[in-house]
Amino acid sequence: MKMKQRVPRLAVALSLVVALGGSSLQAQPLSQVAVRDQAVSEDSVTIATVTSNGPGWLVIHIDNHGPGAVVGHAAVHDGVNENVVVPIDTYSATPKLYAMLHRDAGKVGTYEFPGVDTPVMSGGVMVNPSFTVTDLDARVTVMDQKIAMGTVSIAEVLSNGPGWLVIHADRAGAPGPVIGWAPVSEGLARDLVVKIDITKATPVLYAMLHTDAGKVGTYEFPGADVPVMVDEKMVSPSFKTTN
Repeated sequence: MKMKQRVPRLAVALSLVVALGGSSLQAQPLSQVAVRDQAVSEDSVTIATVTSNGPGWLVIHIDNHGPGAVVGHAAVHDGVNENVVVPIDTYSATPKLYAMLHRDAGKVGTYEFPGVDTPVMSGGVMVNPSFTVTDLDARVTVMDQKIAMGTVSIAEVLSNGPGWLVIHADRAGAPGPVIGWAPVSEGLARDLVVKIDITKATPVLYAMLHTDAGKVGTYEFPGADVPVMVDEKMVSPSFKTTN
């Protein structure tokens, strides 16, 4: 009796793929983001390459011991996107940023994060390379506080080069005499503690950023270490204090 020849299952599967044009064997591109260190240009950053499986978002997060708050986002299409320009909030940006790929899982074209447009995971980790930016505007962020042990705490200082965070007393609603200072390095500093002369403290103080333009490491004001100017204004937010 003649035996029937069995066709291997793999051969059947391959023949079906060929019949369907081979599409079942095409692997989806790996989600990835490639970015370079750069200077901020026109309040934007440029992401070199974004590969997305479906429509998505390239989201810029600040650094807060890892990805923090969002400062900008731009839509990306399915596949490879090159030179993606992302407008960012430069006042809130940090020198280190994260370029994170999010999915567009809700209403396509509407950014919904926090919400359904969650970060893309690849191999169990988020697709979010970090990069460094320069040319951010110098800034100082303060909060009202109680003077503690003759010091005040400055929440955040962003300096473009070595400088000084100088505490000025109030004089008729404007920065007056200097009552304390502390050195700052280039980049971002958080929770900077500044020792002050509490006998000269006023209910309102000013946290002013100065350059370190003379002998580096030597405070020279009045002198070479003049106040930092941004858009022709001193970087000197005020805050209220209690003893």
